[in-house]
Amino acid sequence: MKKSTTAPMAAALCAGAFTALTVLVVCGLTNSLDTAVTLWAVSLRNETLTALALCATFLGSAPALIGLTALFLLIPRTRRAGVAAAALLLLSASLNFLLKHLVQRPRPPVEHLVVERSLSFPSGHTMNSLVFYGALVCALCLLRGRFLPSAALLGAALVLCIGWSRLYLGVHFLSDIFGGLLAGTAILIFLFCPVQTAANRLLARGPRA
Repeated sequence: MKKSTTAPMAAALCAGAFTALTVLVVCGLTNSLDTAVTLWAVSLRNETLTALALCATFLGSAPALIGLTALFLLIPRTRRAGVAAAALLLLSASLNFLLKHLVQRPRPPVEHLVVERSLSFPSGHTMNSLVFYGALVCALCLLRGRFLPSAALLGAALVLCIGWSRLYLGVHFLSDIFGGLLAGTAILIFLFCPVQTAANRLLARGPRA
């Protein structure tokens, strides 16, 4: 049977778009738009939006993602999804760390409503949350044996809210968010199936005597 090339092509397109965006960022060609959007986002600040942004950004933080991974690993029915999500999250976080240090982009020069000590591009919260929550949605679809539009929409809305929160809190530029979305999507499309297959085989073996 001939294998579909749709997924590899989509992953390649995302990777290519990310590469192009990275070049634009390094060359400073996104600075004007980034600055304008950052100042606009900061001008929207109020107590209600700040509280919502802090909640959203927590859902993309390392403690939240690690805690959810542990929960999925503890429940037998969701253990395979947990293993795949954990592996993909580790790959995403490692790649994000490498990319940040290659690009060396400082955080926006505005008031930060949360403390961040790492570099800016691409957004780690956005990239890692897309990979993690995206993997859970894909695993749920596999478990049910069909595509679940409601789960996909919920996952996409959550990731976009996390990305928005990083912009609102003043710790990322708009291009950082798009960079995280593109890199995360490429990882998810390209690696979910092989990682999920490896997780299934690993758990199918069970503990050795």
